Amino acid sequence: MWCYFPTPFYNGYFKYHVSFVHVSATAEFVPDLPRFAARQKVRVIIPPSHTALCAAELKSTVMQVKVLSALLCFVATTYAGCPLGFHQHRTSCYWFSNVRCSFPEAAAYCRYLESHLATIESQDEDSFINGYAIRRGRAPSYFIGATDLNIEGRWMWEGQRRMTYTHWNTKQPDNSGGQEHCLELWKYSKKYRWNDKRCDTPSNFICEQEL
Repeated sequence: MWCYFPTPFYNGYFKYHVSFVHVSATAEFVPDLPRFAARQKVRVIIPPSHTALCAAELKSTVMQVKVLSALLCFVATTYAGCPLGFHQHRTSCYWFSNVRCSFPEAAAYCRYLESHLATIESQDEDSFINGYAIRRGRAPSYFIGATDLNIEGRWMWEGQRRMTYTHWNTKQPDNSGGQEHCLELWKYSKKYRWNDKRCDTPSNFICEQEL
């Protein structure tokens, strides 16, 4: 860092016009000028007002560096939290598979990725997943993490958590053939709606990992 001194220095015999003095970033005020003056055997007096200006400039620079560091840490925490291939929304990361498998296989796949089959618990979350699947995923269907395997008609998220939000397609769930017990997002009329599906039928799937 360099501080500007507009006033010439005078040693009683010669006048030296010094414009800049280097200040070490690790000291409060350590100019190189006095050492230079000592080698040249001249006496240099730095006015107190200039010293104060230089110290204030250094303090301001240190504060700016601290603020910048805090912002960089915030950005790193906010945007670098999702694993590779996952996409962030709010406080969760989502992975839209490019492979198809049964519901149990999909659940195991998500666990391998240190996540779980996605749960949709609000309209906001539903809109994000629906929108991303339409724009980027484009699979005809995706398994997400709910079943009614325990009791027919009582749909529960993984971990036996009750549903507080639903978005079933018209006349669904219908348990067609008495064998549809797993939840999928099914593309219907350019949008994805909830549908019950056979658990052993291969489908794409969505994994979720909380931040």
